[in-house]
Amino acid sequence: MNLKTLISLKFAFYLIACITIVILTSKLSNSNITLEKENKVLYEQKDVYERILALKPDDITGKAKLYNTIETSNSKLQTSKINTNTNYWLWIYTIFIIIAITLFNWFNLKIEKLKSTTKDKGQML
Repeated sequence: MNLKTLISLKFAFYLIACITIVILTSKLSNSNITLEKENKVLYEQKDVYERILALKPDDITGKAKLYNTIETSNSKLQTSKINTNTNYWLWIYTIFIIIAITLFNWFNLKIEKLKSTTKDKGQML
């Protein structure tokens, strides 16, 4: 490979890496936002359970209303899917960053080797 081709490949990989990092960051961000929303729902449910415990044992109608509130908020939860999704994207993000750094180092080494051989040929002439 000549120097121009290698530099062009490095530039193309740089663009692809930037676009991929933006996409993976948005996936992680969306997973995190969803997780935060679910945490908010869980904290609200915790408060409702604490209010249930604070009620008198004979207040059945109050407890029924609070249990209905909890049942309604349960439909908003998808906890196991979101945690797996966030972990999945985080692992992909980490692996991609490691591969990208390795490839950039490889490109830089190859470019430096080609530059040095080009300079050596120029000095020989």
